[in-house]
Amino acid sequence: MARLLILVALLGSSLSMPVMAASAKFVATPYGDEQKVVFDFYLDDPDKINSALYWLKALVDPLMAAPYDIAPDDFHIKIVIHGTELVTLAKHN
Repeated sequence: MARLLILVALLGSSLSMPVMAASAKFVATPYGDEQKVVFDFYLDDPDKINSALYWLKALVDPLMAAPYDIAPDDFHIKIVIHGTELVTLAKHN
C-alpha cells in the first residue's frame, strides 16, 4: 500500500510540472565592451592555484569567442590573493 501511495505521489507531481522544452529559446546576453571583474582568492594549499585560475579562464574564454568577440585589452580584471597561494607568485632570492 505504501509503494502505491509513493507511486501515485510521484506520478501526480510529474504530471503537474510545466513543459518548458517547447518554449525554450537561445538568448545571447548583451554584454558591454568592458568587463570589470574582481577575483578574491584565499586558498589553504598553494597547489589549488590551478583550480582558481580555471575560474579566470572560464570567464575570459566565452567572452573572447563568438558572438561576443571581446578583445583581451577590454577586460579589467583584478585578482586579490592573500592565502598560501602567495608562494606561487613570490620570487625567491
